[in-house]
Amino acid sequence: TDPCTKVAPAGTWRTPTKAEQDALIDAGSAWGKYNGINGRFFGTTTVPADTDKSKYVFMPAAGYRNYGSTTMGSVGTNGKYWSATPDGTTNAYSLTFYSASADAGINGRFNGFTVRCVSDK
Repeated sequence: TDPCTKVAPAGTWRTPTKAEQDALIDAGSAWGKYNGINGRFFGTTTVPADTDKSKYVFMPAAGYRNYGSTTMGSVGTNGKYWSATPDGTTNAYSLTFYSASADAGINGRFNGFTVRCVSDK
Protein backbone atom coordinates (compact mmCIF):
# COMPACT_ATOMS: atom_id res chain seq x y z
CA THR A 1 0.00 0.00 0.00
CA ASP A 2 1.14 3.50 -0.84
CA PRO A 3 1.16 5.70 2.27
CA CYS A 4 1.01 8.84 0.12
CA THR A 5 -2.58 8.10 -0.92
CA LYS A 6 -3.62 9.04 2.63
CA VAL A 7 -2.33 12.63 2.25
CA ALA A 8 -5.20 15.09 1.89
CA PRO A 9 -6.89 15.59 -0.40
CA ALA A 10 -7.10 11.82 -0.70
CA GLY A 11 -6.04 10.28 -3.99
CA THR A 12 -4.02 13.27 -5.23
CA TRP A 13 -0.62 12.21 -3.82
CA ARG A 14 1.52 9.13 -4.48
CA THR A 15 5.03 7.75 -4.00
CA PRO A 16 7.25 8.40 -7.06
CA THR A 17 8.30 5.55 -9.32
CA LYS A 18 11.87 4.38 -9.92
CA ALA A 19 11.70 6.01 -13.37
CA GLU A 20 10.77 9.35 -11.79
CA GLN A 21 13.60 9.08 -9.28
CA ASP A 22 16.00 8.15 -12.11
CA ALA A 23 14.88 11.30 -13.99
CA LEU A 24 15.74 13.38 -10.90
CA ILE A 25 19.21 11.83 -10.78
CA ASP A 26 19.69 12.38 -14.53
CA ALA A 27 18.72 16.07 -14.16
CA GLY A 28 21.82 16.63 -12.05
CA SER A 29 22.13 17.56 -8.40
CA ALA A 30 24.19 19.52 -5.93
CA TRP A 31 24.78 19.11 -2.19
CA GLY A 32 23.82 22.16 -0.17
CA LYS A 33 21.70 23.63 2.60
CA TYR A 34 18.12 24.85 2.52
CA ASN A 35 16.94 26.68 5.63
CA GLY A 36 19.99 25.31 7.46
CA ILE A 37 19.26 21.66 6.53
CA ASN A 38 21.77 19.54 4.59
CA GLY A 39 20.52 17.80 1.46
CA ARG A 40 20.59 17.72 -2.35
CA PHE A 41 19.07 20.09 -4.87
CA PHE A 42 17.90 18.19 -7.96
CA GLY A 43 17.64 19.84 -11.38
CA THR A 44 20.91 21.77 -11.06
CA THR A 45 24.59 20.96 -10.75
CA THR A 46 25.41 23.99 -8.59
CA VAL A 47 23.90 25.18 -5.33
CA PRO A 48 21.27 27.76 -6.28
CA ALA A 49 21.29 31.30 -4.92
CA ASP A 50 19.07 31.75 -1.85
CA THR A 51 16.42 33.51 -3.97
CA ASP A 52 16.28 30.54 -6.41
CA LYS A 53 16.36 27.56 -4.03
CA SER A 54 12.58 27.08 -4.06
CA LYS A 55 12.70 26.53 -7.85
CA TYR A 56 14.41 23.14 -7.44
CA VAL A 57 13.54 19.84 -5.81
CA PHE A 58 15.32 19.78 -2.46
CA MET A 59 15.53 16.51 -0.56
CA PRO A 60 16.79 16.71 3.03
CA ALA A 61 19.52 14.35 4.22
CA ALA A 62 17.04 12.71 6.58
CA GLY A 63 19.12 9.57 7.18
CA TYR A 64 17.46 6.21 7.74
CA ARG A 65 16.46 3.62 10.31
CA ASN A 66 17.95 0.17 9.84
CA TYR A 67 15.90 -2.94 10.46
CA GLY A 68 15.93 -3.95 14.12
CA SER A 69 17.05 -0.54 15.32
CA THR A 70 15.09 2.22 17.00
CA THR A 71 17.68 4.89 16.27
CA MET A 72 18.28 6.96 13.16
CA GLY A 73 21.57 6.79 11.28
CA SER A 74 23.36 9.28 9.05
CA VAL A 75 20.94 12.16 9.65
CA GLY A 76 22.42 15.21 7.96
CA THR A 77 24.92 13.21 5.90
CA ASN A 78 22.76 11.14 3.54
CA GLY A 79 19.24 10.53 2.35
CA LYS A 80 17.42 7.35 1.37
CA TYR A 81 14.01 7.74 -0.26
CA TRP A 82 11.67 4.92 -1.29
CA SER A 83 10.19 4.60 -4.75
CA ALA A 84 6.88 2.87 -5.41
CA THR A 85 8.65 0.32 -7.64
CA PRO A 86 9.19 -3.09 -6.03
CA ASP A 87 12.05 -5.47 -6.79
CA GLY A 88 10.65 -8.88 -5.99
CA THR A 89 8.61 -9.51 -2.86
CA THR A 90 10.95 -8.11 -0.19
CA ASN A 91 12.90 -5.30 -1.87
CA ALA A 92 12.16 -1.98 -3.55
CA TYR A 93 14.06 0.64 -5.51
CA SER A 94 15.24 3.75 -3.75
CA LEU A 95 17.09 7.00 -4.34
CA THR A 96 20.18 7.33 -2.18
CA PHE A 97 22.42 10.37 -1.90
CA TYR A 98 25.45 11.60 -0.02
CA SER A 99 27.40 14.84 -0.19
CA ALA A 100 29.34 13.61 -3.24
CA SER A 101 26.74 11.68 -5.28
CA ALA A 102 23.18 10.53 -5.89
CA ASP A 103 22.16 7.18 -7.33
CA ALA A 104 19.46 4.53 -7.48
CA GLY A 105 19.59 1.41 -5.36
CA ILE A 106 17.67 -1.64 -4.19
CA ASN A 107 17.01 -2.18 -0.51
CA GLY A 108 15.00 -4.43 1.76
CA ARG A 109 11.58 -2.96 2.49
CA PHE A 110 12.11 -3.66 6.18
CA ASN A 111 14.44 -0.63 6.40
CA GLY A 112 13.00 2.72 7.47
CA PHE A 113 13.63 5.15 4.61
CA THR A 114 11.94 8.45 3.90
CA VAL A 115 8.86 8.63 1.70
CA ARG A 116 8.60 11.80 -0.39
CA CYS A 117 5.06 12.13 -1.76
CA VAL A 118 4.45 13.72 -5.16
CA SER A 119 1.35 15.07 -6.86
CA ASP A 120 0.61 15.04 -10.59
CA LYS A 121 -0.10 18.46 -12.06
